[in-house]
Amino acid sequence: MKKEDRLKLNICEMKCYRKMMKISYKDMIKNEAIRKDLKRTKTVVEKIKDRKLSIFGHTCRMRDERLIKTVMMGRSDSMRKRGRPKRRWIDNILDLTGLGTQKAIHMAKERKGPWTSISTPLAPTVLMDYGV
Repeated sequence: MKKEDRLKLNICEMKCYRKMMKISYKDMIKNEAIRKDLKRTKTVVEKIKDRKLSIFGHTCRMRDERLIKTVMMGRSDSMRKRGRPKRRWIDNILDLTGLGTQKAIHMAKERKGPWTSISTPLAPTVLMDYGV
């Protein structure tokens, strides 16, 4: 996900929360205070990251014959178009984890690290335990 898209999602989320609570920007109330009042601990962007990692772990643990695993992990043998290469789904996962492809797949298969549950954020200490 691009930085611009994350910014737009955060803006839209806070705009909706302010509208629900009938709070104007002129009231000078911080976004953290609004989230605390609504008992929202994570932003929409953080939830998207958690769900992406969860789905990645789920697909890694599937059998190799499954079509969805082939599509998500596979590469095409055809020639690509000119210009910048398209961003792949696996590229987003690797950016979120900061790991290499094989290491991320191995951790996901063994349910170690960030894939133990959706609520576990990617903490540097978790990744350090696995030699990253």
